[in-house]
Amino acid sequence: MTIFDQINKIDARHLAPLYLIFGEDESLLSEAKTQLLKKVGYQADNLSQVYLDLVEADTNFALEELESLPFFEDQRLVIYENLWDISTTKKSVFKDSELLRLESYIDNPVDTTVLLIFVHGKLDSKRRIVKKLKQKAVLLEAKALTEFELKNYFMAYANYLNLRIEGQNLTYVFERSSYNFSLIKKNLELLKLYKDDKPVTLEDLDSILPKTLQDNIFSLTDMILGQNINGARALVSDLQIQGEDTIKLLAILTGNFRIFYQVKLLQTKGYNQAQITEFMKIHPYRIKLALKTIKSFSVDFLAHTLKNLIELDYQIKSGYGDKDYLFDTQLIKIALRYN
Repeated sequence: MTIFDQINKIDARHLAPLYLIFGEDESLLSEAKTQLLKKVGYQADNLSQVYLDLVEADTNFALEELESLPFFEDQRLVIYENLWDISTTKKSVFKDSELLRLESYIDNPVDTTVLLIFVHGKLDSKRRIVKKLKQKAVLLEAKALTEFELKNYFMAYANYLNLRIEGQNLTYVFERSSYNFSLIKKNLELLKLYKDDKPVTLEDLDSILPKTLQDNIFSLTDMILGQNINGARALVSDLQIQGEDTIKLLAILTGNFRIFYQVKLLQTKGYNQAQITEFMKIHPYRIKLALKTIKSFSVDFLAHTLKNLIELDYQIKSGYGDKDYLFDTQLIKIALRYN
């Protein structure tokens, strides 16, 4: 069950006293926050509801809000954002004494108050307060959706938009959006703006959807591995004209080859696609793409290329020469298999 399925099942007339919403996927967490606040009927001008970003709010005031009585309502809604104290982030917003006060509230929440806690990141499960929250609160974790879950969610969203798009073309939207939840949503809304009630074709996707920097680096990778030197150099030039820094391009390219090398190593050890995905803890689509790319390349070639790219990064940052010239030379070497 996804976090959105959980939110849909919440009965706004019978809310629990505590909700803990957390996750490392910012795009999913943001969407979950929007849907949950809509579900519980949050309104900024409602005197019985208060939103507090704990990084900026007075923490003593934030605690007092939990015990305040609602105005003209049966329940009071209190929202905490950025409660760093219960995450693995080495930050805190409450003093030790205040945190103990919050723990005490969690043990005995006020009947007329509903507390929503949003945590950006991973929970620190070793902390006593986190253990208490896991026992007392309704837990909503924003974790990455599988491709199947994404398809179900966004097929429903496309229907909501009255966007006429087939499953195969929807998958292509996912690929062009790097399987990023918020980007998929924006791209579907963009398609609706251009196509309205007309069927979406593959040609529409290529002409309407903007290319991300990651898309361009994947294209660059394909070009240099396909020995299309002129195409690769032209693409780099276009990206630099658009304001992309050479060091940033190198960093993403190096990241791609790091994945290629790791995937190839695991493949040679007999791991299948699902096992590689589980081991590397990255999106299945990136593994699928890597397996397709590295099919005809050896472990030695990928290892040597990765090593050269890492050395190139060191040379550029150490001022060994003009970064654009060094990057251009390295691309030619990779394309010509000159190691």
